Amino acid sequence: MTRRICFACTLVVIIAGKNYARTPASAYRARIAMAQCRTLIALQKAHGKSGAHDKITELVFFSRWLALSPRNTAAAHGLLQNIPSTEKETEDLMTLSDPPEGINASEHAMLALGNIHDQWPKLAAHAVILAPDRMQNYVAYLPLATTDMHSNFTGNARSVCNKLPIEFRLALNRLPTKDFEYVRNKVFDPDRCEPIFVSEGE
Repeated sequence: MTRRICFACTLVVIIAGKNYARTPASAYRARIAMAQCRTLIALQKAHGKSGAHDKITELVFFSRWLALSPRNTAAAHGLLQNIPSTEKETEDLMTLSDPPEGINASEHAMLALGNIHDQWPKLAAHAVILAPDRMQNYVAYLPLATTDMHSNFTGNARSVCNKLPIEFRLALNRLPTKDFEYVRNKVFDPDRCEPIFVSEGE
């Protein structure tokens, strides 16, 4: 309990003074509802009622689905298709436990959303091993991985690289030249399958 509250406080400090666009209240309510679902039936109902389909809300949905049904390839594909692809989306994911103005989220809700933030890199690694045809979606996040000091994406990428070295390296080679060079020099060494950037979540 204390660790999650501290995590949320850290995020508040990180974003203090920055003019990030706030998450719409409707999207945040949908994320809270889905993050707390304990069955697939409840999750599907919450998703159907949400009316919010931005990428991070969908990431919450597919992360929870894959956590509840670890062998489901549809959930794996959905999660990989909704990995953040911009700094704005990454920042939105970083502040998952930070409710927008007008939303009074309980500690339980913040914990549930904080768990999604903590677990999605491991779930994404599991997803791409389950659905290697989506490897390009997976490696495309590596240039953004340094944005979030609390997300252990590169640590989990180690297992993907070791499990699917050919697919991983081919996908990495397809990145734009600038992104490819940044990843190789600052983020992840594909030859040794070892992270260069090590997050606080490692």
